[in-house]
Amino acid sequence: MPQVSLRPGEDNISQRRVTDDPRGGMRLQWDVCLLDGRVLHKVTRGKNMSKGEVKARARRTAAEALRTSGTTGAWRGTSPISDYIRQECEPAVVSSSLRESSKRRYLLDLNLLADALSGYSIAGGCRPKTIKDALNRIAAGHGTATARQVRKVAGKWVVQRLVLEEVINYNPLRDATIGIDVEYKASTKAAGGVALTEDEYVRVLDYLLACDPADPERTRPRRGHWTQADREAKRRGVIGICLLQATTGLRINEARMLAWDDVVVSGEGVLVTVRPEVSKTHKGRTVQVLDGRVAERMRIRRRDAGDGAALVFGSPCAPGREWERANCGNAVNQFLHGEVAEACGVEKLRDHGSHVWRTTLSTIAMKRGVPDEIRAAAFGHSADVNRNYYTDVTDISEYTRAMMSR
Repeated sequence: MPQVSLRPGEDNISQRRVTDDPRGGMRLQWDVCLLDGRVLHKVTRGKNMSKGEVKARARRTAAEALRTSGTTGAWRGTSPISDYIRQECEPAVVSSSLRESSKRRYLLDLNLLADALSGYSIAGGCRPKTIKDALNRIAAGHGTATARQVRKVAGKWVVQRLVLEEVINYNPLRDATIGIDVEYKASTKAAGGVALTEDEYVRVLDYLLACDPADPERTRPRRGHWTQADREAKRRGVIGICLLQATTGLRINEARMLAWDDVVVSGEGVLVTVRPEVSKTHKGRTVQVLDGRVAERMRIRRRDAGDGAALVFGSPCAPGREWERANCGNAVNQFLHGEVAEACGVEKLRDHGSHVWRTTLSTIAMKRGVPDEIRAAAFGHSADVNRNYYTDVTDISEYTRAMMSR
């Protein structure tokens, strides 16, 4: 039979004969021309199979070769997509240069996606309708905001990798508009956050200013390696972080990582700068401490810290080192949930942590007429939080004047 020239996407399985295989059974030698013009020479074998079954197997192999551009990697369109996410995508996130907080968030998103697509192959899981149904299930169980984040992570860390590795030949998240049908809000988080009233805010701030870091009832040593001095240092740090957050709107991690080089103490007040590498949004901003009493404490703390001090709130047991993120967050939130909520009679603090300060200050500023874009600049919010993306060159003096007026 004369050799037939194949065009991209064609094979010659129908023109080739199935013959006896010297190894036993039947075999078929055939060719397929890939979409990029390359021709693959293939042999399909089968024992205890008819000639028709051997040709059917060859056609399936040809279809797979066209879908995957002839790659011979471990992953194919028929491989389980959940296995691919857990064995390839999650390790890629772990070994990336992302921040640790971003890695944890992305791994959670990938885990949600893997569960939602469980049972699908890579080819089936990358169909637009399959992805849309999976995102809707995630939205129903975890909130629409989470589903949108999962979609973003899926696009970069799953689908894009599959395209680059030529396991699939198109990006369904780019080539089709995949939305979420219904707006769901996660049941564990109140819409818009929780804010203290201005009266509650003043009451709590006054209590924090009156707190004694060396209160013997609060710092008495218990079981464990913590001495009374350690407990006093921890309590002093917790109170200081709460006061700073309450009068600047800094996130707890921004307060925890604040260095003295980022603090400007002058006769006119105290300014703190959040560096881009510390900011959650990767954009720096500078804000003023809004209460003169807290600013005075910062001056005293700066004086007592000495010239060699680096961090404003270092580890209680080792001030020169960072206070471990989880330990710091737990200490601050336990303080607010328990002692402060009870002493000030503010039940909201029993269920909501230090993020309450950002919501409270933003709400007060809104009521005092501070425009959205200026509030966004002061808090480092995104568009979804304060309706507009903030820019670190925005003049926030209007916000400072409004918030310091009594």
